[in-house]
Amino acid sequence: MWRRALNLLQQRHFSSSPLNQKTNTDEAWKSFKALTNSSSFPSKPLTNSLITHLSSLTDTHNLKRAFASVVFLLEKNPNLLEYGTVDTLLNSMKESNTSAPAYALVKCMFKNRYFMPFHIWGNVLVEISRKNGNFEAFWVFLMRIVGLLWMRS
Repeated sequence: MWRRALNLLQQRHFSSSPLNQKTNTDEAWKSFKALTNSSSFPSKPLTNSLITHLSSLTDTHNLKRAFASVVFLLEKNPNLLEYGTVDTLLNSMKESNTSAPAYALVKCMFKNRYFMPFHIWGNVLVEISRKNGNFEAFWVFLMRIVGLLWMRS
């Protein structure tokens, strides 16, 4: 089952039929979960391809899947993540106006010592804060991150 799903992901182009795309996405997600439950991980390109694909879909369900995958990888095997993949997820969160998961993701990155350049995650959080009219939340968040880093050092 997982080999077929991984082959579908490697193609990176899914059928134009929404039903086939949903089926392929669901099958790839189930395969990813099965692999990670058995403490093995797909290759780095395949893992990033799945997360990018889940982030690019317009529904919240797959955005949650992408978020859960990135958080799981940050905790278990952060070397599998590429900055571009996390950037894609953060930008999808910005477009869907989901500020809480975006802040939680960045906090998780710092907690697990996954340091990305500020211009990748900072710009997204600033834009989300501006959209919501709560720019002060960004500064409060930064102060908490600085405190978290200071306490861990």
